[in-house]
Amino acid sequence: MDESVKQYLLYRGLNSTAKALENELKTERDRIFRADKIMDQIHSYINSHDITSLRDYWSFLEQHLFSYLDAPYPAVIHRLVTNLFRIYLVNALQSGRNEKVTEFFEKMTPHLSSFPEWKDWYVLPFTKNPEEQQPFMMYFSKQWQDTVFLCLHNFLSSILVNMPKPVLLNYEGDSKLISRLERENQELRKQVSHWQLQASSQTRTKSNSGADDCLPINEGCIVMPPLSPSDANDLTDSIDPYSMPTSVELLDDFYSISQFVFSDKD
Repeated sequence: MDESVKQYLLYRGLNSTAKALENELKTERDRIFRADKIMDQIHSYINSHDITSLRDYWSFLEQHLFSYLDAPYPAVIHRLVTNLFRIYLVNALQSGRNEKVTEFFEKMTPHLSSFPEWKDWYVLPFTKNPEEQQPFMMYFSKQWQDTVFLCLHNFLSSILVNMPKPVLLNYEGDSKLISRLERENQELRKQVSHWQLQASSQTRTKSNSGADDCLPINEGCIVMPPLSPSDANDLTDSIDPYSMPTSVELLDDFYSISQFVFSDKD
């Protein structure tokens, strides 16, 4: 399917788009269809302290994956991304990258200021030993972080199972189905033709067998050659109907009638 899309782009003269697609495919953008690949990418952005990529990638998921979901999933998604950002901050502090914490609030405050659950977190860059202070202590626990990642992985897995397929993938599946049905149709046509030939052959065999059981019309008869008109007249004149023998074993009906008629005249 990817190759078909690329060929279409080249056919339309969209060379730069085709090149961009090829580059995207090399970076395994199909991770959207696998929960473990998505989790690997999120872990990568958190461990590399790349808040911009993490934010953009989550927006990518919201647009292409979470947009199909109805209530109450948006609230669940909001809690998950909130916990991911908190894990990002904790990881940065544990790695001694305090500047990444400051960068996070500089870039993310316009997006987070409207959410009340973040009001206590703006003091995090100025808090000493936050792992020992409330309300941050719980978030430094490895057990809590593992629970968040596990919940996110299960959530993604359940979504991907029920995620509607793209239209292009449905088209490819429909094309395969049509091809299979056409092959089956051809096989059925061959079977029907074979059965018709067998039925026709059996009909001809029965017809020939019935003809053999009947005696041919001319069998046992003497077939006379055709006579000329003069020969026919001579033959007619030489026949005396009154001289026909009466002691013939086989008499036809006309002879019997003539005998009856002439006997009456006498």
